[in-house]
Amino acid sequence: MHGEMRYMENNREKRLDPAILEEGTQTVISVLLNYYPTVDLEENEKWVFSKYAYGKDYHYFIKDKLALLLDFINKFIPNTEGRIFVDSAPVLDRAWAVESGLGWIGKNGNLISPKHGSFFFIGEILLNQKLHYDQPETKNYCGNCTKCIDACPTQAIYAPKCVDARKCLSYATIEYRGNEKPEEINGKMNNRIYGCDICQDVCPWNKKHATATKEEYFTPIIKEECFTEKFWDKLSNGAFKKYFNSSPIQRAGLKQIRRNISWLKQESKKE
Repeated sequence: MHGEMRYMENNREKRLDPAILEEGTQTVISVLLNYYPTVDLEENEKWVFSKYAYGKDYHYFIKDKLALLLDFINKFIPNTEGRIFVDSAPVLDRAWAVESGLGWIGKNGNLISPKHGSFFFIGEILLNQKLHYDQPETKNYCGNCTKCIDACPTQAIYAPKCVDARKCLSYATIEYRGNEKPEEINGKMNNRIYGCDICQDVCPWNKKHATATKEEYFTPIIKEECFTEKFWDKLSNGAFKKYFNSSPIQRAGLKQIRRNISWLKQESKKE
């Protein structure tokens, strides 16, 4: 159910055993970083970008923070070696975060923190030292709630914790490279042109606990002009790379954003 994301098929052994991914690993340190925006661009605009893409790309920013943490650990445990990962290798991010006591896997497949909700990035350090650790609570607090399942416009969440990427709007607008609009999302895009947060937006844990990030790095770089068709029509490849130089939106690329907008126009004509 991973569609064109064939990298998910690979390196199964490394995913299951970090010591194969990084020889000598004895400890996994998991961290979360809140990215919930200070402003909701969806409120006043006709198109929707996933909230994680409002600001600059998170990969290098979190890696720099984890490098500082690794240096800090070395002050107390000399000769500690570690490898840093931020959504860039076959690491089971959510599973290790659960083992670390940072939350539980919700019915939408996201990690949910009882203190912060689910709008955060996950990072890890694989250490060559065995640390002393407690037995964290990993209780699931979703209960009988099915708001995320009920709200998904394409029924991509077909069972608790089970997501069919081929039906997911995030997959369709970011990862899927074809020009032909998938039948599964036809008439159900809900104005999404990059990603989708619907299953997170309706989650009671986010409504109760999600708070704006204090990291200026995640200040929105998407401006009002980005919500006009004229802006995207006139944008050259060079201008796109310059404008979104440090943005996660680079992952989709200009051609694909234009494709997504054309899909939305098709839907509006049918209406």
